[in-house]
Amino acid sequence: MQLLAATRKVQAEAAALRALAAAGGNGGNGGNSNGSSRPATATREKPPVPVVVPKEFLCPISQEIMEDPVTTTDGHAYERREIFRWLCTHNTSPLTGATLPNKALTPAIALRQLIAAFAADNPALT
Repeated sequence: MQLLAATRKVQAEAAALRALAAAGGNGGNGGNSNGSSRPATATREKPPVPVVVPKEFLCPISQEIMEDPVTTTDGHAYERREIFRWLCTHNTSPLTGATLPNKALTPAIALRQLIAAFAADNPALT
């Protein structure tokens, strides 16, 4: 019975700590780690938020952000050097396996501009 009571107490404390952390709590010391009662200043740094790269910006072959995206005749976009290597030895789509009517590559200008804007907004990725 004592073990059950201790477990419930620990679970309640853990829940309270999670709620405090979610609310941006600071442990009840006014925001200062030195224990003073003065309010914290706005110099506290927030942890970096991980950047999620849209999957449409990744080449399906290399899984890297495309720099020179092109589309094949089936409408799928790839990094130019990756699809060029693929088409040197295949006449099918890497994604669907369907035979391509030709090996023409068309620049995906709008996609390139979107990727460039995303890269400019997230310089840590380049």
